[in-house]
Amino acid sequence: MERGKERELEGCDLTGDCCDDLASALCTNQSTLRELQLRGNNLGKSGMKLTAALKHPNCKLEKLGLYGNQFSEEGKRRLKSLQEELRRSGRDMTVEV
Repeated sequence: MERGKERELEGCDLTGDCCDDLASALCTNQSTLRELQLRGNNLGKSGMKLTAALKHPNCKLEKLGLYGNQFSEEGKRRLKSLQEELRRSGRDMTVEV
């Protein structure tokens, strides 16, 4: 992966409060980000706000690491379902939960 195409924000004590800003950044037409690692933060239920961004046509993300963010089992199922939906539409996307 090209330099600058990935960001690691692992264990940075991020909370759900940052999810709107992250989602907005992923949807800009200038975003070239391909991988975003958010493992080990505390996004919780608010982390689900990122799902709309992943569906946005400007989002070029291919891998999103969310392991260790206190998602419910239902939330994890929804994220895996989204991953499959994106793959069926022809977009290679990996969501790690």
